[in-house]
Amino acid sequence: MRAFKRWMKSQSVECSDALDLIDDDLEGISVRTVCDLHEGDLVATIPKRSCLTIKTSGARRLIEDAGLEGYLGLSVSLMYERSLGEKGPWFEYFQLLPESECIPLMWTLDEVDSLLSGTELHKGCRGLVCSAMATRRMRAFKRWMKSQSVECSDALDLIDDDLEGISVRTVCDLHEGDLVATIPKRSCLTIKTSGARRLIEDAGLEGYLGLSVSLMYERSLGEKGPWFEYFQLLPESECIPLMWTLDEVDSLLSGTELHKIVKEDKALIYEDWKECILPLTASAPLVLNPDYFGVEQYLAAKSLIASRSFEIDNYHGFGMVPLADLFNHKTGAEDVHFTSVSSQFQDDDGADDNNNDDYHNTDDDKPRTQNSCLREHFSNGCDMDSSSTLRDDPTVLEMVIVKDVKAGSEVFNTYGFVGNAALLHRYGFTEPDNPYDIVNLDLELVLQWSSSLFSNRHSRMRLSLWRKMDYSGCVSQNSEYFEISFVGEPQVELLVLLYIILLPEEACDELGLLASTVENSKKSKSSLLLEKGNILFAKCSKLSKNLLLTKDVCNALLSLADIRESCYELNSVEDDIKAMNTCCPIKERKLYHSLMLRASERRILEKLRSYASADMPTSSELLAEPQSL
Repeated sequence: MRAFKRWMKSQSVECSDALDLIDDDLEGISVRTVCDLHEGDLVATIPKRSCLTIKTSGARRLIEDAGLEGYLGLSVSLMYERSLGEKGPWFEYFQLLPESECIPLMWTLDEVDSLLSGTELHKGCRGLVCSAMATRRMRAFKRWMKSQSVECSDALDLIDDDLEGISVRTVCDLHEGDLVATIPKRSCLTIKTSGARRLIEDAGLEGYLGLSVSLMYERSLGEKGPWFEYFQLLPESECIPLMWTLDEVDSLLSGTELHKIVKEDKALIYEDWKECILPLTASAPLVLNPDYFGVEQYLAAKSLIASRSFEIDNYHGFGMVPLADLFNHKTGAEDVHFTSVSSQFQDDDGADDNNNDDYHNTDDDKPRTQNSCLREHFSNGCDMDSSSTLRDDPTVLEMVIVKDVKAGSEVFNTYGFVGNAALLHRYGFTEPDNPYDIVNLDLELVLQWSSSLFSNRHSRMRLSLWRKMDYSGCVSQNSEYFEISFVGEPQVELLVLLYIILLPEEACDELGLLASTVENSKKSKSSLLLEKGNILFAKCSKLSKNLLLTKDVCNALLSLADIRESCYELNSVEDDIKAMNTCCPIKERKLYHSLMLRASERRILEKLRSYASADMPTSSELLAEPQSL
């Protein structure tokens, strides 16, 4: 307090002797009177030059050049003057102030949620805290982009919302061909650009496994890492089923296409971690912090890579592409396209690295859809250089508008034409009325149905004949299945199998003989004529598909739909839809999107029933049905 009073005197701040300035350790600073004071008494005069404002701050030029004003500019003034320490003109004044005031804005989100829940302040304070954090993150990311020569058009507005996440909107109209971003490949996080590159390559790791180690390593560097500001925009992990607990997987995904897949994924990922990553923490030449390389951290890295990685080129393989991964997905509504000029350039370590371009992807782990080949030249976009030199530069990636977008609209990328099961599996969300939804009927389920009507020997022989005719279902990992399309139409391979299973013995024997004859004569097995010439077993033949829908085959489809439906347990599709409509897609994200998936699949099963019932032959058609080969 004595130092502050000396400072006031040096600044010509006059304070009446009738006031006593008290600094109490517990109660803080207060002002009391030494004698009676009356209305109109002048107790202090304070020169404006002694006040800390943007105009009086030593950082005035910096603040004004940056276009900062109001609270934002004053905050910079305060931070700057504090940074000067004892040499600053307000040092003695700052000594009286706390580091910060204990207002809810300074509380953690957990404290806001636990202490203010239900009050008028809860939503507002939470929003202020999150908004301030989001603003800081986005400003830091934009500074980072500038330092990395990542160019983002002024026509794009990057929005970071606490509830809805990050999105990209337009400030002005954009037109097809506009170039809205260029991203140097060196700014992307890949195995080649990671500081752990030697460690990863010496361990023989590649693909998603190697990229996961790259991501975990760079995250472990914290503020010292070259991608720190980019990581601040990313969640700790994506809310994909891979990150759910086993109880959540069992309760929310039971009966869906994902239930078995996710449980298998978890087991396989744990094995990968145990065999490939755990040994690195003990024997790696780099000092690795084991806290950043545990199985949970590996799962988190996998979730980010599965949902955000792009294929860059043959040299880099695929990796994390800052800015490009901020555009949200919309099926069939792509506004912006990620493009890469294929490159075979060498780095400083020599030509041998050019041969390491075998990055393996599985059907369930694909980077976002993009074109990795040389693309056509587009017309120039908004405010960005579109010269041929830039457009042909193999060291940069580009974001190009592919259709006109109105001002204020969100700009969407597309992750491919995939159904809700794939969207939830890889990206953690679903879309209503997704036209690429499918339901799978496992071959095992078909054989289960067959064995309920016929002997196991019958089922095995009919399956063998079906394969002899060169038919098969879709194959993924260790399972074989048949797809039912969004409109409820089954694969023709399933119809052929059902038709063969239901054939009378004599007709089946004739078909088997004909199939053997064709096989021995080395003719095409893709077409076999019935004796009367009424049905052509031809793959993808519309004629054969229609004629395969006998009454028995249609009844079989109805039975298979019921068996598949039973996997969802007791709730009806109406129950699922009602529950989905009453839950919050943001606060109850897992429940909402799992219900959307269940409802989407069960609607397809309803369409399958309608398909089978609509194609049920009439009595007159039954009389004309061929009964033998």
